[in-house]
This record gives sequence, C-alpha cells and structure tokens, in this order.
Amino acid sequence: MSIRCSIHDLDDCLVPTDDGQKTREFYEEAIAFSEFITQANTGSVPPISTWTGREEEMVRGVFRIFRLPNFWSAVESGVALVNLATGDKTYHPRISPEVRGVFQEIRGEIMPRFISNNPNLRMYQGKELNVALERHNRDIPIQNYLERVKEALEKYLPVIEIDHSSIAID
Repeated sequence: MSIRCSIHDLDDCLVPTDDGQKTREFYEEAIAFSEFITQANTGSVPPISTWTGREEEMVRGVFRIFRLPNFWSAVESGVALVNLATGDKTYHPRISPEVRGVFQEIRGEIMPRFISNNPNLRMYQGKELNVALERHNRDIPIQNYLERVKEALEKYLPVIEIDHSSIAID
C-alpha cells in the first residue's frame, strides 16, 4: 500500500477547540507535528495537507510557525484548494458566479437578520466565501442552533451545504 498524503484538520490538531487552555501536552504534540511537516517537505514521509473550515490566511499563519506544506490543502471546507508553499490556488468547480452571488446574499442579508434574532451567535469574519457562525456563550452547544440555521437557509439548500464543528456552523 502506498500513502499519497496525510490530511489533517487544524482544529484540535494545531488549534485547540475544546474551549480549554493550551496544555503542555498540546505544545508537545505541536512540536511533534512540526517535525512531521518538515519531514513531509523533505520527502522522507508522505506530503501533508489540511482539510479545514478555516480561511487561507489563518491556515497560512498557523503553518508559518512551522513550515508551509508543499501539497494541496482544502480551505473553507473545500471552497478552494491551495498549495501553501507555492501559492497556487484553485476553486471548487461548483463555485460558479451564481454560487458566489448566493453566498454574498447569505452573508450580506440573511445572516445579519438571523443573528439579530439569535444574539448568542456572531458571524466569523475573514472568510473569502464560506459563512461561519460562532457562539458567544460557550456553555450552549453549537448544535443547538443547527436546525434554526437550516430553516433560515432552506431555499438555498440546493446549492449550499451546512456543516458544523464543535465551535461553528459553516
């Protein structure tokens, strides 16, 4: 068997999302992970890539601490593929001008109204296209808002996908 690459999510791998403090073990794991990235870039282990809901600049910033992976990574939950080392970028084929328009409408009109009725949520800034909602009160699970988000975006469901992590709804 041949492994072509190793795919990692940043959350809970390089960015802790359990709402707790960073522990000594977290830093030890991050150091071990940085060694893996270095080995991947020198060809001694399979290349590394990420699959994350985070935006490209945040991913790039996290990896600058270590070394930029020289392989395709998915950012914003698959909106685009980017090689962080070379800067090459390509958008998902389903991201047409019409789909971009839908996301602009959701971001500019639908989500501000939705947030005004759900004050514990805020829209994460910095994403190029993907819309992410995060919560202010960490004691309320993000999943509690999932059905409400789906209802608010019901007419868009044929062209968008809604997913969630432990900290956000994308």
